[in-house]
Amino acid sequence: MRSPPSPARSFLIDSLQVHVYPDRHGMGAAAAYAVATQMGAAIKRRGSATVVFAAAPSQDDFLAALATLPDIDWDSVVAFHMDEYLGLPEDAPQGFGSFLRERLFDLVEIGTVHYLDGQAVNPEDECQRYGSLLEAHQVDVVCAGIGENGHLAFNDP
Repeated sequence: MRSPPSPARSFLIDSLQVHVYPDRHGMGAAAAYAVATQMGAAIKRRGSATVVFAAAPSQDDFLAALATLPDIDWDSVVAFHMDEYLGLPEDAPQGFGSFLRERLFDLVEIGTVHYLDGQAVNPEDECQRYGSLLEAHQVDVVCAGIGENGHLAFNDP
């Protein structure tokens, strides 16, 4: 796998290592490299990697870079997406599943993708179904974005 881009600067805050990149493209490429490394380690260790993806414009550069990295055994990846709107058709362009299909899942030969059903008649049952799927898999990586207003996973502050 090719090397990640170098940060413009790095520093430590308490025990958090911070890397600053010159632009979103570099930051996205570095994040893609880090995620691909973790995916590869999980696949080597267990034969598969389970990854949860966020869907937001903040993920664009990361997803674009991840989709083009060589040497990812996508067939061994089990993917989940983090959140979804209720009531949108499965193919609605505003849907988070559609976002991830367009920017990643349709671009790689991914093993399995588990989608949240935003049209479920009973949202509580859908949450239970999806939660059971997550419990059945050891999640290796969560690719969470932070929104412009500080929200995380569609949970506004």
